[in-house]
Amino acid sequence: MKFFGIEIKDNTKCFYFFGVPVYKKFKKGFFIYRRFLFFTFSEINLNELYDRLLNSQRYFHKFQTDRVNKVSEELLNLKSLYETRSGALSDHLARVESDHGAQLESLTERIGESETNLLNSQRYFHKFQTDRVNKVSEELLNLKSLYETRSGALSDHLARVESDYSSQFDILVGTIGKINSISRTPKNPFVNRNKKNKSVAKKLLSVVVTSYNYKHYIGATLMSLVNQSFKDFEIIVVDDGSTDGSVDFIKEFIVEYPDIKFYQHQDGINKGLPASTRLGIEKATGKYVAFCESDDYWEENHVEHIVKYIGLHPEAELLFNRINVVNKSSLKDTYESYVLETHDFLMRNNIKNIFLSLSRNYMPTLSAACIRRDLLLACDFNSYHPQYIDFWLWRQLCLMHSIHFVSDAVTYWRKHDESYDMKQNISDISDFLMANNQLLMQRISMPWYRRFEILKLYRLNKPNNEIIESEMKDIYKLVDLKRKLGVV
Repeated sequence: MKFFGIEIKDNTKCFYFFGVPVYKKFKKGFFIYRRFLFFTFSEINLNELYDRLLNSQRYFHKFQTDRVNKVSEELLNLKSLYETRSGALSDHLARVESDHGAQLESLTERIGESETNLLNSQRYFHKFQTDRVNKVSEELLNLKSLYETRSGALSDHLARVESDYSSQFDILVGTIGKINSISRTPKNPFVNRNKKNKSVAKKLLSVVVTSYNYKHYIGATLMSLVNQSFKDFEIIVVDDGSTDGSVDFIKEFIVEYPDIKFYQHQDGINKGLPASTRLGIEKATGKYVAFCESDDYWEENHVEHIVKYIGLHPEAELLFNRINVVNKSSLKDTYESYVLETHDFLMRNNIKNIFLSLSRNYMPTLSAACIRRDLLLACDFNSYHPQYIDFWLWRQLCLMHSIHFVSDAVTYWRKHDESYDMKQNISDISDFLMANNQLLMQRISMPWYRRFEILKLYRLNKPNNEIIESEMKDIYKLVDLKRKLGVV
């Protein structure tokens, strides 16, 4: 291959420039290729070609130089911009680091203060708990000391009684011996030994009916009791000073059914539902007392189911049965949904302690209750609202005892616009609950400082559910603790 020159081959001329063919001659002329401008010509002029080549080289060199200069200038600009922004970024990072350092230092100080506060709180809480435990321990020690003192005194008293009876028995035996030695015919000192004692057998169940101006309802109530399938129970009617002829009606009814016992307050005055209920309980002789208000009535096998349940569960102390609403009031749907809700609650909590749930009454009528008589006699009957005597009793009884739900027995609860609770309905019972809690705290000997704290809360805030439920938890905890220690 030629480095520089002309080659003729097959009537074709080819020019080389640094070994690269530049153009060829054909019959019609020449043309340039390999990165050069295409054109044709008829004759070869080497000098002109060389000039053109040189010019092209110079132009190419200038183009490359300009391009390199531009690229260098852009790179310098980029470098300058980079240095400028790098400096700004360094300053920004320095400021950020300084700010973060200050914030970290402030945060460290706050953490230190929080740790100090937490430590102080823990010390205060520990001191408070220690003081409270010491007070409770002191009270328990006092109770233990009192118990031991009274136990010792009782043991001494029993020993003295036993000694006295022993000496009296010896004297009696000596006297009998003397009499037998004097008498020709020895007599047996135990006269009528084989005769049986004639005493009235106590009933298992007494039913108390309190009456006040329900003459047109009490007939159905009493008929539902005398027509019970199980007959061996006691019926007691207490009238609370009725003025609608109820007393005459009851007396006429008793003529036909003389086993019914009838009582009134002295001079036939009105003393209210709590006093009448209390009188009926005092007059009852049964181990259990059930209630049927004078506008309600029972199914004919009601007593049979109650007695059967007590036989299967002799430990039962509080019994409550199913209710059907006989609704003639304007609040029909309200009462029926309320009764369904109470049934569901009592079935879920059968044979459980429900005291902590009794910020609401889940046993809406006395007519569906059967309770051991001795427990009722130990209760307070001075209800804050007399129409809620049933709820007043439930909260006292359920604090210490479980509830039993008898689903087979049915009470028909009559609701009408003349009902006692309808006439004196109270929407807000916070004061009632507060008064009942105060009674319970007094009866279980709640420490005076805790009762003072609660009274202070009442003075600062109107009684509300949160405070009342907190009280109930404190009362239940103290009772549970005393129960575990065997104090109650």
